[in-house]
Amino acid sequence: MNGLDWNQVRDEYRPRAVDAKTNQELRVVLEEMLALLGESHFGILAKEIYEPPTPTQDSEASPSSNENEVLRSETEEVEEVEEEVATLESETSETPSNYDGTLGIKLKIVENDVYIREVDLDSNAYTQGVRIGWQLTAIGTQSVAESLKSLFENIQDPKEAEFYGTRLANGWIKPENKDGLTLSFRDEKGQENTLKLLPKKRQGTRNNMGMMPSFLNTFETKTISEGKIGYIRFSEWAPPVVERFTESVQNFKSSGADKGLIIDLRENPGGVAALSIGVASHLISSKGHSLGIMQDRTMTLNLRVFPRPKSQRWNGPVVILIDGLSASTSEIFAGGMQDLKEATIVGSPSSGKALASMIESLPNGDRMQFVIWNLTRTSGERIEGAGVTPDIEVSITHKTLLSGTDPVLQTGIDFLLNESQRTQKP
Repeated sequence: MNGLDWNQVRDEYRPRAVDAKTNQELRVVLEEMLALLGESHFGILAKEIYEPPTPTQDSEASPSSNENEVLRSETEEVEEVEEEVATLESETSETPSNYDGTLGIKLKIVENDVYIREVDLDSNAYTQGVRIGWQLTAIGTQSVAESLKSLFENIQDPKEAEFYGTRLANGWIKPENKDGLTLSFRDEKGQENTLKLLPKKRQGTRNNMGMMPSFLNTFETKTISEGKIGYIRFSEWAPPVVERFTESVQNFKSSGADKGLIIDLRENPGGVAALSIGVASHLISSKGHSLGIMQDRTMTLNLRVFPRPKSQRWNGPVVILIDGLSASTSEIFAGGMQDLKEATIVGSPSSGKALASMIESLPNGDRMQFVIWNLTRTSGERIEGAGVTPDIEVSITHKTLLSGTDPVLQTGIDFLLNESQRTQKP
C-alpha cells in the first residue's frame, strides 16, 4: 500500500463516508482516499456512466444547453482535481451516450492552450474550413481557458496537465446527438470563428468487456507514402484488434508496402494487456522473448511472445508512435518492443500509467477500479511514473501544428524511408 497504514486511513475517512448524503459526496471521499496511494488505475466509476440517457433526455436538450452543462460538470470536477484524478485515469473516455458520432477533430494541450492536432478530411469541420493548429477558445458560451484554469493551477507537472487536460477537452467535444456542437476557434491569423459543427458516424466495434463501461473501439488501417508504408491505428486494446492486425499485415504484404510499418498508439489509453502479446507475435521472429513482467504478491508472469509462422509475420522495420496520452497496455507494448529492439519509438514520452487492474461493483451501484498486478519492463524498470522515452523525440508546438502537417507521423515516415535498405528479419 505504498507504506500507508490502510486501516488507519479507513478509520480517518470513515466518518466522512458515513456522513455523505449523496453518491457524489461519497465518491469524493473514496477518491481522496485512493489518491493517497499515488498510483494510476485506482478510481471510482460512477454508476451513471453505465446507464445511457433516455431518448427523451437527448431530444429535449438543446445543443447549447448540453455544451454548457457538460462544461460546468467537468469544471466542478477539475476544482477537486487532486481527489478526482483517479477517476480520470479510467481507461475509457466514453460518455454514457449511445450516440457513436464524432466531429472528426482531435485536440491537444500545448503550453496550456487547446489546439486542433488532427482534422478528418471527410468531416463537416474540414468542409467549414477548420484546420490543424486552430485554437479552441469556447464550447457554446463557455470559455475553454476558464474551464481548464483549476486543472492547471492544481497540476504543476506539464506532462500530467497535458494528459488530463487533453482528455477532458476531447471529452467535451464528443457530440451527444446528431445536432452537433457550436465551437469557437482562433485561426492561424488570430481571427475568431464560431461554427456549428455537425458530427459523422464513427465506424468501429462496440465492446462490452466485463465491468468496464461500453465503448466503441475503432481500427484504422491503410497504406501511406505512395503505398510504400503500412499504417495502423486503433483506439483501445480490445477485441478484435489482433484479428484486424493479422488481416492488415497480410494486406500490406500483398500490396507491396515493403518500406515499413507504423503503429500509431498516440492517445491510446490501453486495454487488455494480453492483446499486446498477440500483436507482437506478428513482429517478433524468435522465441523466448517477453514484453514485460506482471507480478503480484505471490506470482510472477512473463508477457511471453510466441512468434507466428513466417507467412503471417511482418518482416520489415517497425515504427511505433506514442505521446503523453499513450498509457497502460500501449506503454507495455511500446516499451517491450523497444527493449527487444524490434521497433523504433517516435514521438513524446508516454504517460507513465501502466498497472494491471480490475473492476468490482460497490453496494451503491458505483464500481471501483483497483490495481492487482505490478508491471515492469524485462529489465525490472517500472513504466508507472516513468513512461516510455522515445528513441526519436519530436516536440509539438503551436508553430509546428500551424504547418498543417503531422510532424510525429512524418518523422516516422522519414525514418522508415531512410531505413528501407535495412536487412529484413529472418
